Amino acid sequence: DWDNFLPENIERLRAHFGVFPRTRQGKKIFLSRLGWIPAAGSKQSRNITNDEEVAEFLRGLGFEILRAGTLDNERLRTAVCSADIVVAPSRFESFGLVHLEAMMFGKPVIGCSAGGMKEVIQDGVTGLLALPGDDESLRRCVEMLVSDAKLRGDMGSKARAVYERHFSSVRMAQGVIRSI
Repeated sequence: DWDNFLPENIERLRAHFGVFPRTRQGKKIFLSRLGWIPAAGSKQSRNITNDEEVAEFLRGLGFEILRAGTLDNERLRTAVCSADIVVAPSRFESFGLVHLEAMMFGKPVIGCSAGGMKEVIQDGVTGLLALPGDDESLRRCVEMLVSDAKLRGDMGSKARAVYERHFSSVRMAQGVIRSI
């Protein structure tokens, strides 16, 4: 029914498909739930962001902030490698590159079950998918991985294997050659 695509129905369509372009990043939900994140000074106290709202909020809690835009590739890789979990709760991503980059380093990832993240993250295997816009779902995902080192290790290993099998530069080049 073409009437579903009229301007007056756009908000309903966005909600139905999990697309929230004005608030694409799930930062407000993530920030609202930081009470369950380990305290500043713990191993989890370093955060990487280019979002000033996120950085300011985390600084206020005593967290150290690394600005992704000011890190060269080597320092950014080192920072990702030192992470236990990579959480990027965007409400919509066309592909999920941040998640894939973390998987390249064998990190379990948390994203939202929207857009390309569903194609990159195998829920319960390489990471966890929270419901877009659902702070309780995101909290459960983070708590599950924070509290279970074995699960983090298993998911991280599987994430690396999926990266190698489907997304490594060799696999991507082979796919391009096959399509020519």
